[in-house]
Amino acid sequence: MSPSKETILHFTLLGPVSGALASAVHTAVAVVVWVQYREPDFYFRGWGSVDATLMVGMIMGITRGILLGMALVLLEDLTSRRIRAVWFLLTIWTISLVVAGVSISAEFHKQRVFDHRLGLEWIPLGLSALVSPLLSRRIAVSEKMP
Repeated sequence: MSPSKETILHFTLLGPVSGALASAVHTAVAVVVWVQYREPDFYFRGWGSVDATLMVGMIMGITRGILLGMALVLLEDLTSRRIRAVWFLLTIWTISLVVAGVSISAEFHKQRVFDHRLGLEWIPLGLSALVSPLLSRRIAVSEKMP
């Protein structure tokens, strides 16, 4: 049985929104720490680079979120569970806040930016996808039928 159009649309929106949220939280935490350290030149090069980082980060987050949305459609379809969007977004926000707080504080402490190919922005999305079955509810077969 293939997922319904409503399910696909739901996760087509939820995935990119989740990715953009994770990237926005990462940039917001970076700005707070940057200002707290009196705006050193190694992380951002003025407020203009903050805007550019936010825009590029959100675009990258949206592209990561598309993959997340596809994974969530498959998860929901295969497990007969419905993921609760609000709880899922709150989980991504919380995990993003913790991951960004730890990684960016470490970057500022060492006065160097870590290699982001390590996937620091993927961690909140991946952990949220792993936790998503716990944030879901079982659906009856009659709800699943079109």
